[in-house]
Amino acid sequence: MEKVVIISGGTKGLGKSLVRLFKKGGWLVSSFGRSVSRNGIESDTGILWTKADMRFESDIDIVIKRTMEEFGPPNVLILNAGTISPCKEIVDDSILNLRKNFEINVFANTYLTQLFLANSKNGLVVHITSDVSKTPALGWSFYGSSKPAMDYIIRALTVEVPDSRFLSIDPGDMATEMHFIADPTADSDELQSPEKAAESVFQKIISEAGAV
Repeated sequence: MEKVVIISGGTKGLGKSLVRLFKKGGWLVSSFGRSVSRNGIESDTGILWTKADMRFESDIDIVIKRTMEEFGPPNVLILNAGTISPCKEIVDDSILNLRKNFEINVFANTYLTQLFLANSKNGLVVHITSDVSKTPALGWSFYGSSKPAMDYIIRALTVEVPDSRFLSIDPGDMATEMHFIADPTADSDELQSPEKAAESVFQKIISEAGAV
């Protein structure tokens, strides 16, 4: 029986690498992002691409609907998509950036999780978290505060939905577009590639998903 995975933000960075690894592993992959059409990747065979903006619940509805129609009930959901703002200290940053971080990293991820659970039985939800969710880093406070909020949702779901499984994975610091938006001065040589990080994340998910 074929297994179905939904990966948010699969057009670049870690998400793009995870899409490739799951496809190579024989999974049916449904992925989405705002830049699907711009990147011209809709033609990738074996992958169901949807152009969707997580800020809008109606877009998330479409992703789940298309996945169900094309593949059937999903087995695994990977909450990879997120947003970040340039690093600033709290007193110097705009409250709008805090709202933006929570809008996508918490509210949108939670809504997507709700829909996944409504359409999946005994599934696995994986939240891609960050080391700054546990250890404050100068300038990363707004992004960093949204990550433990979603981590809490994940932990709470393990109690509320015992028939499904929930996991947060920290892939480590990566040389991604998001990282350089936050810190343009970062040294790429000190960061791991998203491809390398994806291999470790993939193995952890496959190990956890073995009984799905």
